[in-house]
Amino acid sequence: MGNLPCFGDSNSCMAQTPLSLGDGTTIPPVGFGLYYTPPGNTTYDVVTQALNNGYRHLDTAGFYENEADVGRAVKDSGIPRDEIHITSKAWPLEEGPWVTDGYATMLQHVKDSVEKLGTRADLYLIHAPFNKEQRIDYWRALEEAQRLGLVRSIGVSNYGVKHLEELLDSPLTTVAPAANEVELHPFLRKDAIDAFCKARGIRLIAYSPLARAQRLTMPALASIAEKH
Repeated sequence: MGNLPCFGDSNSCMAQTPLSLGDGTTIPPVGFGLYYTPPGNTTYDVVTQALNNGYRHLDTAGFYENEADVGRAVKDSGIPRDEIHITSKAWPLEEGPWVTDGYATMLQHVKDSVEKLGTRADLYLIHAPFNKEQRIDYWRALEEAQRLGLVRSIGVSNYGVKHLEELLDSPLTTVAPAANEVELHPFLRKDAIDAFCKARGIRLIAYSPLARAQRLTMPALASIAEKH
């Protein structure tokens, strides 16, 4: 993946240079999140417009129920597939097969995601560190999904330091997370997680980097926005 389309001027274009994940693959630095985007034509239209506006990093999840519409918009876009990065995720439930057979349940969830997307996932994440007894089996399933070519890179989301240590130190795991996606912005710093991930070569990815649009009226931010 080379340099990506610009958002606006040449300075924005510089900011779109792909970043490396922990496994050496790359990811566009600015993502388009699809949480709360209704499935169906709404997601399809929103993703189509996002791609037209220069976005090349789409972030969906099984929990969002819009993977199929994301995949449809990507396919219809006419943009080469290798120029678009798709992140998806699996949300482990705290009941049923998620707590009795985590490995098989996670692997099937990945297969279902890929079928809905109609293409591989470029980055696939465990959405949250639920069900302590099953977490390692969830990760082993992602390792198998990667081996099978269903996903390119694998990682986690909302993992703290203790969760990452558990995964990395387990004798049952063989692949380190390429990324850890957490809510991160100036009003919610994660210094300990940031330091740990940097030391272990795990790319930290921020979701809700604009603080869920709850701080946009702050005078300091308004002043910066006016200047840039």
